[in-house]
Amino acid sequence: RRGPQANDAEARKAVAAHDALCAQRDALLKERAAKLAYRAAYELSANDAAALGAAGFEARGSDADAFFAALDKAAEAADGVREAAADPDAFRLANPGALVPEGDEAEALLQKLDAATDAPYRKLFEFAARALGRGAA
Repeated sequence: RRGPQANDAEARKAVAAHDALCAQRDALLKERAAKLAYRAAYELSANDAAALGAAGFEARGSDADAFFAALDKAAEAADGVREAAADPDAFRLANPGALVPEGDEAEALLQKLDAATDAPYRKLFEFAARALGRGAA
């Protein structure tokens, strides 16, 4: 039979183990939230990519809205990457806990955003040129 001191020691160990697991869980949740915020801020979603790739975006208003919203999001993301990469320390101070794109990672994000928006901007300019050509005729 064990005494009350042994039971207290086991209880303290169990509480310490529980507290350690809770701290680890909280750290993982915080890391996950930071990664999700990073992706939301600097990457285009599948819906954004689909909106940018939609053929005939000018035919339906809802398609055009999604197209321009995706272009705006890409521009905001690129601005955010440039801001963070320009002064990572200041960005960290202003955004505690945020993941900061720097160096090669920032360059890769910018290239990815450029690649995602090159064709849509070309499509937009071609549409504008056709519209201006028709208006002038």
